[in-house]
Amino acid sequence: MQLIDHVQLCPDCEIVRTPRSRHCGTCNQCVERFDHHCPWINNCIGINNHKYFMIFVSVLILNIITTFCLTLFNLIEMIETGNWNLNDDYIHFIDKSIKLNKFVIIISSVLVMVITLFFLVPVTILMSVHIKNFC
Repeated sequence: MQLIDHVQLCPDCEIVRTPRSRHCGTCNQCVERFDHHCPWINNCIGINNHKYFMIFVSVLILNIITTFCLTLFNLIEMIETGNWNLNDDYIHFIDKSIKLNKFVIIISSVLVMVITLFFLVPVTILMSVHIKNFC
């Protein structure tokens, strides 16, 4: 039997660790090729699920960009046509007696675009770091 160096043993799990594995304090388990513990998906990112995390972040970026573009295009269309009355195509769940004015539509659209840009920047940085790590 081969002797095991005490540095290779995880003090918490008491298993032999590979050189790139690490013990996660949140999950209380050793993870092969540990990257980080992601609070968004409440799981560790490691060798078995790193590609799925990359897909998740990519879809998240696409969703943010789509939300921004659709809000911008809708606002531009309303400004160009001058049609500020929301019909069933836009909002079918609001009572038809409620009339939204231009100010509310513009402010809410700008707010949505600011929030999407606020989230786009850190998520894009996260994606670029993980692309570098993945390569």
